[in-house]
Amino acid sequence: MPARWLTILLTFSLTFLPAAGLTGTCNLSAQETESAPEVVDADPGQEESAEESSDGGEQESTEDSSADAIANEAPGSEHLLPASTQFWLSVPDIRSFEENFNNTGLGALTQEESFKPFVDTLRGQVEDWLNEKNVRLGAKVEDLEQFAGGEICMAGILQKAAGDEALGRGSHGVVLLVNVGDDTGNAEKLLEKIDAEFEEREGTREERDINGKTVTVWKVERPNRVVKTRSTFYVIENGWVLASDNEEIFRQILLRVSNPDAPAPEEALAIQAPFQTIMERTTTQSVSSDARWYVNPFGYIELAQAIEAEEQQFRQKRDNWAQDLREQGFDSFGGVGGQFAFATDDHELLHRTFVFAPRKELTDEKHQQVFNLVDFENRDNRPLDPPAWIADDAAAFTSGVWDMSKAIDNVGVVVDMFAGEDAWEGALADFKAEMGLDVRKWVGQFDNQMIVMSRTVKPIGDSSEQVAIFMPFQPNENDMLDSINTVVGQNGEKLVIAGFDVLEVVNTVQEEPLEDIPDIFLEEEDPDGNVSEEFNLFETSYFVVYKDHLLIVNNRDFLREIITSRDVEELAEARDYLRVKESLQLLTDDDRISFRQFGRMDRIMKTNYQMVRNGDMAQANTVLARVLNRILQDQDEELDDREQKLDGSGLPEDYEAAVAPYFGPSGWVMETLDDGWRITGVLLKKKELNEMVQRPEDGVNR
Repeated sequence: MPARWLTILLTFSLTFLPAAGLTGTCNLSAQETESAPEVVDADPGQEESAEESSDGGEQESTEDSSADAIANEAPGSEHLLPASTQFWLSVPDIRSFEENFNNTGLGALTQEESFKPFVDTLRGQVEDWLNEKNVRLGAKVEDLEQFAGGEICMAGILQKAAGDEALGRGSHGVVLLVNVGDDTGNAEKLLEKIDAEFEEREGTREERDINGKTVTVWKVERPNRVVKTRSTFYVIENGWVLASDNEEIFRQILLRVSNPDAPAPEEALAIQAPFQTIMERTTTQSVSSDARWYVNPFGYIELAQAIEAEEQQFRQKRDNWAQDLREQGFDSFGGVGGQFAFATDDHELLHRTFVFAPRKELTDEKHQQVFNLVDFENRDNRPLDPPAWIADDAAAFTSGVWDMSKAIDNVGVVVDMFAGEDAWEGALADFKAEMGLDVRKWVGQFDNQMIVMSRTVKPIGDSSEQVAIFMPFQPNENDMLDSINTVVGQNGEKLVIAGFDVLEVVNTVQEEPLEDIPDIFLEEEDPDGNVSEEFNLFETSYFVVYKDHLLIVNNRDFLREIITSRDVEELAEARDYLRVKESLQLLTDDDRISFRQFGRMDRIMKTNYQMVRNGDMAQANTVLARVLNRILQDQDEELDDREQKLDGSGLPEDYEAAVAPYFGPSGWVMETLDDGWRITGVLLKKKELNEMVQRPEDGVNR
C-alpha cells in the first residue's frame, strides 16, 4: 500500500515541471548523450544536529539484520551526488516508510475495504499520467520494496559548463540510486524488469566498459524530437543500483559509488552550505525521517527548461528569466528542502521545511530589495492566536505578519524585469492621475498583519466552504470601500447589510480593459490575441470595514453572521487548537514565529471530498477547486469545460463515519531566522474516535 503513495509522492514532486515532465527522471529511458563554502552553523538552542539525533528515535527500527547493515555501512546518496544536484528526493528506508505510514490515520483509511477502490483508482490515474508524460522507472515502485532498509533516491543534475548558455544535452541528467546492499539477486531481477520495459519500447541493448565496469546501455529512438536518440545507463555496483540518462553524469557518480571515500568534500551535495543547513534546521531530535528532499530553485527551473527543450521538434529560443532573477538579487534564495516523518509519538505526521536565504552582511542594494519584499519578521510581537471574535466553528485559521509597505516599495524590481524599465512607477503614477488613488499611501494604512479563517456548513455544495480574511488598518482620508472599488475597476456594487456598508464584487463579470492602465495590470494575452481568463480566488467577494479591519468574505450569509455575532465560543480556547499549539511549542521558538496556522482536517476536507465523489470538482467554486482548475486546465480547454481528472465515484457515501474519524487537528508555524525561514507542521492523532466529527443536529462541523 505505501508504495502506491510513494508513487504519488514521486509524481507530486514532478508536477511543477513543464508539460514534458522530468521525462528522463523516472523513465530512465533517457536521452542522447555527449562525451563530455563555508557551512552555516546550526541555530543555537534549537534542534540537535542530524548526527546527534540519529542515536535514538521514537519509531521502531527494522529488525532485519541485513537492513541494519545497509543503514550503518552505506553512505547516503547526498554523499554520492555532486554539488550540481538541483533536485533530490530520498526515502532512507522503504520498509520503515511503509510501517510508519500504516500506523497513521491515512494509512489505516487506505486499508479499509470501502476505501480501496478509490486508492486503486488514484494509483491507476497516477500511472496513466506517468505514462502519458513518458515518465516511467522501467520498474514499478512496488518492485523496490523488496530492498528492506535500503535508500531510494531520485535526483536531477544540471552541470553548467562555461559558455553553455543553451544548457545542452551534456549539461544535465537524471539519476536513480537504489541501495540494495548484498541483495544482488533481487537487484538482478529488478534490472531484468527494466530490460523488459525497454524491449517493449523497441530499444537497442548493448554493454559498455565505463570506469572499468560493465555497464548496460539501452538506446531508444525518438522521432520528431530535438533529441533523436536517448540512452539509459545502469549498473549494480558496491551495493547500489545506479541509473542515469547522461553518460558524463553517470561516469562521475559511478566513481563515487565505486569508492565513496575518493571524492573531495567540496564535490559532494552533502557538504554544500544550503543543503547542509537545510538538513540541520529540519532535523528533529530522536525522530527518524521517512523522506527528505532538497531543491535549488533556479537550478531546478533551468533543469526543467532544458528537459522541455528536448521535447520540442525544433530548437526554440527562450528567455532565461531564471538568470534574470539571479541578477536582480534573488540568488539570495539558495535552496529549499526538508524532512517529514509518519507516526512519531503523538504525531500522525511531522514535517519541517527550511528556505535557505542568509541575510548576514548584506551590502548589495538589489539583495536588500529582495528581502524587503519578504519581510515577515514579527518585530512588534503581535499576537498570532485567533482574536476573540473568531468562533470555534472554524475549520482552519491562519495569522501572519508581512511588511506590505516594504513590499510595495520594492516590488518594482520584479515588475520592471518582466514589463520593462520603470513600468511599476509608471503604473503607480497612472493610478494616481487617472483614478486618484495613491497605491503606496493606501497600502501603508494596513497594519502588516493578515488573518484568514474558514468553516464548512451544511448542506455540502458550492456554498459550503466559507472563507473570511481580516486585515487591520489605520483609516486615512480615502474611504476604504471606495478605494477597493477603484482597485477592482469600479466593478463593485454597494449594499447595506446589518447596518454596515458592504461592497459586493462579482468576479465572474467580464471587465472592459482599462486603457489608461499599463499592460502589467491586464490579463495575459497570447500571440494570437486571445486574452486568458483572469484568475480570482473567490467567485464573489464582499468587503466591509469591521472592528478596525478590512473584512473580505466569500459568502453573504457568513458575512452577516460575523458582523452581527456577539458572544461566541472562541477558537483560541478550543481543546484541539491548544493541543496543536502546545505540540508546536515543543519544536519551535515562540519569539521567532511570524505565521501560525491551525486546521481541522476532517472539516477542511469535507466539501472537496463530496465534490470529488460527485464528480463536480472541476466546476466547484471552493478555493482548492479554483486553484486546481487553473493548474490542471489544458491549454486548449476552457476553464468551465475542464473535466475532473480523478474518479471519486467509488468513495464511501457517509463521510462522517467512513473518513472523518481518521483525521485529527493539524497546524504549522513559520519562524524567521537569520539565514532563512523554517516551517514546522504537525498532524495530530485523534484522542477520541468521534472527536470533532459533525453531529447530525449541527449546522456546522464540530
